[in-house]
Amino acid sequence: MNKILEACKKGFFFFFKHHLYVMVLLVAIDMITKFTMEQILLNTPSHKITVLDGFFYFTLVYNPGGFAGMLGNYEIGTFLLMLCSIAGATLAIWYFVKHFYTMGIFMRIGLYLVIPGCIGNLIDRFLKVIGIKPGVIDFLDFHLPLIGDFPVFNFADMCLTVSLVFIVIGLFMDDKKEEKTKSDEKETISGQDHE
Repeated sequence: MNKILEACKKGFFFFFKHHLYVMVLLVAIDMITKFTMEQILLNTPSHKITVLDGFFYFTLVYNPGGFAGMLGNYEIGTFLLMLCSIAGATLAIWYFVKHFYTMGIFMRIGLYLVIPGCIGNLIDRFLKVIGIKPGVIDFLDFHLPLIGDFPVFNFADMCLTVSLVFIVIGLFMDDKKEEKTKSDEKETISGQDHE
């Protein structure tokens, strides 16, 4: 038990010493881009700027809910989404601390991104609850061929989406590494038996 606590303590200090600045930087980028684009787009006709016509726009949307506005029509929905953000960031930090020695690069990058992704949107939802903003500020608006209009999103959403890709790859790589380790152990045992 003491070894586990000691490892967690080392992981905790390692995380805050070497990785916290990355999280703070990414949350700052999210907040700065949201509030800057909000001010710019509030002063443009129809709150929209064309970047690449027919493909990419800056469009101001206040999303009261989660992905594509889910749970946005319910007050309890905002609190559930806030709890999900807190739980997501907490679990990511816990996993990071617990596995900081053994974690692969894909999982590390995934966790780098999931934490600020959760915190960035959590801040917006908190501002909604206290009445400062009507919802999460979204402004990246893509119209994709064959897919059509994609839900408008922000930097935090982008971090969360990319983090899921990296975490899935990381889990797959970890499984492959574990299979190889087991296979190597079996070969070693088999070799010893033949001797």
